[in-house]
Amino acid sequence: MNLITHDRAYSLFPRATFIKRTGITIETADQLGAASRAYEKYALRNFKISLGPLSLNERDPLLVFGDRWVGDSQTWTITLDTTGVVIPNWVKE
Repeated sequence: MNLITHDRAYSLFPRATFIKRTGITIETADQLGAASRAYEKYALRNFKISLGPLSLNERDPLLVFGDRWVGDSQTWTITLDTTGVVIPNWVKE
C-alpha cells in the first residue's frame, strides 16, 4: 500500500513492494472483478500477487501484520520537494 500527499510519499510495506516485488489483495479471487486487470499488469512487471487473506503458513515475513498506521516504524516516508507549489487554504496537515 502506497500513497502520495502534496508533500510526502508513503509505503506501508516497502520491503515487500520494492525489494521482493510481492503483495496481497484484500479480496479473494471471486471478488476481483475489474481489479483483475490491474493485478495482471503487476504480474507482467514480475510482481507476485497473492489473492485474498493468507493463512499463517503463507504469510511473508516482509508483510508486517497487526496494527499499522501511516508513518509507523515500518513505513518508508519520502519528503517531496514542494518548491513553487501553492497549497490551497483548505488543505489540512
